[in-house]
Amino acid sequence: MLSSVKPRISAFPKCYLDQIAGARSMSVFDWIKMAQQLEADGLEMYEGFFTSLDDAYIDSIGEAIRGAGFEMSGPPKAHEIVDVAAKGSKSSFWTATFRKAGVTTTELQLYWAWNGGDGWKSPKSPRWDYAGKPALCKLYLSQLRSGAADERHVDEFLQKFVPLVDAAVSR
Repeated sequence: MLSSVKPRISAFPKCYLDQIAGARSMSVFDWIKMAQQLEADGLEMYEGFFTSLDDAYIDSIGEAIRGAGFEMSGPPKAHEIVDVAAKGSKSSFWTATFRKAGVTTTELQLYWAWNGGDGWKSPKSPRWDYAGKPALCKLYLSQLRSGAADERHVDEFLQKFVPLVDAAVSR
């Protein structure tokens, strides 16, 4: 039976990667303006899109994203998952709520973390923390919010899913 829940779509400019992050013939602001025309619920960003990591520049990107109807509701928070099967080992994820206003407001809870071979972590500066690592994995988990978020379900899922990802990646 097909679900009546509409899937949520996030836009990523794969066809424009070279123009944005390589040749720089298109700016991240051009991409945000183009994405406004899409019926996407969110935009994915990659730090390679940015020509600077200065606070003022990052703030201007945030303003452009909000101007296109997308917003993050508050700063990211650290969220720790305890893996009971692995005798209490811990994984740390960032989590934040994202909104897109429209006829109805959509809220999405996003979790993300990196693994450079030493467990899932949420460093403040992943670019620097993982510089020189031969391989790096990033994991995203999104949950459509309907009222108060119940993180127990996310924790239960990640406690089962993370070991499967680790097993597949370590082959």
